[in-house]
Amino acid sequence: MRRDGKLGGQWKPIAPGTGGQVFLNVDAFVYKGKLYRVTIVELPPKVVRVIGQLLMLSVALGIAFYGLRFRNAPTLVSQWGGFALVFSLMPSFSSVSLIPHLVVLLPAHIYVVYVWYHGLTTDRIFRSLVVLSFIFASLTTKVFVGLFLSRLLPSLGCVGFGLLLLSASIFRAAICIERSSKENAESHPLPDRCG
Repeated sequence: MRRDGKLGGQWKPIAPGTGGQVFLNVDAFVYKGKLYRVTIVELPPKVVRVIGQLLMLSVALGIAFYGLRFRNAPTLVSQWGGFALVFSLMPSFSSVSLIPHLVVLLPAHIYVVYVWYHGLTTDRIFRSLVVLSFIFASLTTKVFVGLFLSRLLPSLGCVGFGLLLLSASIFRAAICIERSSKENAESHPLPDRCG
């Protein structure tokens, strides 16, 4: 947390990975004792606050849409995919999510790995979304890109973008699995047990 005079002189969290630094003229990170800012477009704090609230509303609506859209899909999609989607979007609900808090993404990653490994869909878009999500959310660490880039990339919102790609991969898997289960049901109809 740091003091930000532009937001009324109150202590405001500007968390790495949220990408909020690109709209406010605040310090994004420190490297070798020097403060860096990544402001692309400076917007009034009220506008940034409204944008943040609209994003949280859209996340909630996305979860509700998934639940309604796939309520009659197989359990793997309707229930477990729904859980994975909620976990993949959970860090988006907080403006103070830090990199260690991303442990909540584990159920979502387990889900997409399960879908991929068991060949439940071989869709290229699904696989591309999973790989890109991993690149943006996980490969931006110091081990892979060095200290400076590991601080710059999350400040620009790469981790948040990776979360959105992970959520999109869960949606894509749900569409593909549902389509596949409908095609299998049509080609191999179940016997009529009522008559």
